[in-house]
Amino acid sequence: MLIKDDEYEGYKFPAGTVFTWNAWAIALSPDEYEQPERFWPERFLNGEEESALKGHWAFGPGRRVCVGWKVGEMNVWIAITRLLYCFDFEEIPETPINTMTIPQITKNSSPFEVKVTPRSSAHADLVRRECEEVSKARY
Repeated sequence: MLIKDDEYEGYKFPAGTVFTWNAWAIALSPDEYEQPERFWPERFLNGEEESALKGHWAFGPGRRVCVGWKVGEMNVWIAITRLLYCFDFEEIPETPINTMTIPQITKNSSPFEVKVTPRSSAHADLVRRECEEVSKARY
């Protein structure tokens, strides 16, 4: 937030102005990423995997990046790997998933259906045991 009036390239900004970045436009800019709309996760395997600023701004930009980014990233990693270990996920052809919505901006997301099935009865048992254990936890 600006603490005093400011001017930049002819634009005037009064004190109290709050700036944000347009992460959607940056993420889909061909100047920033080759073929930005293509699902191509390996594009981020470029030696910067340990950087908080590695190809997305989920934790904020620049020096104001969230100090807990690594904890957040690892929690997401653990959750996703557990889900992928135990379940198969399939798109339902009659209800394609629209990956171009902007829930961060519109505050709602497009609903979609997906078929989720346990990989085996052993995987289903593992999920049941883990759910029972976590329901007993007291914080």
